[in-house]
Amino acid sequence: MRYFRFKTLSKNGRVNTGVAQLPYTNILSVTSHLERGGDMVIFVKKMNRLVAALYVFATYGFQGSSVSRVELAEFFNNLSVMLKAGISLLVALKDAGAGSQKGRFGTVLEAISLDIEAGATLSETMRQYPGIFSATTLHLVTLGEETGALDEMLLQCSRHLKRLQEIISSTKQALIYPAIVLTMI
Repeated sequence: MRYFRFKTLSKNGRVNTGVAQLPYTNILSVTSHLERGGDMVIFVKKMNRLVAALYVFATYGFQGSSVSRVELAEFFNNLSVMLKAGISLLVALKDAGAGSQKGRFGTVLEAISLDIEAGATLSETMRQYPGIFSATTLHLVTLGEETGALDEMLLQCSRHLKRLQEIISSTKQALIYPAIVLTMI
């Protein structure tokens, strides 16, 4: 993903400036993407890697790409339910992403939606974010795409993440008492 600085003029005459993370390589594609909503592009420039890294650090801090297992499990569960109901993947992604907290994960979901609009598969786009999506979830999503049972595999991803979270929290709870006793001794 590349970062672009932009300035647009909205339909009501308001000037908007900002930074967008987009999968495009040329400015013309970025311009057409920014003009989808009816705004007119005044200025677009690709940010160099150092400035983009500083922007990501200033925006998201040390949290980087961390997303809690609970939030990720809820996202996969919501996505599974929507796909099972017959909603298209792109619409389901946008709706499931709207329910998540804004921040790094929301930005990642917007980028995934853009890649899917461009013709990529869900597993291909998720592979770009190894800090968020584990290898197990990637394998389950790939398997779901290949077998045509993506909704069921997303549900399995959700169950896997919930089980993992339960194991971790119960292990922490089991270690609290011995730690207190050891401290007292």
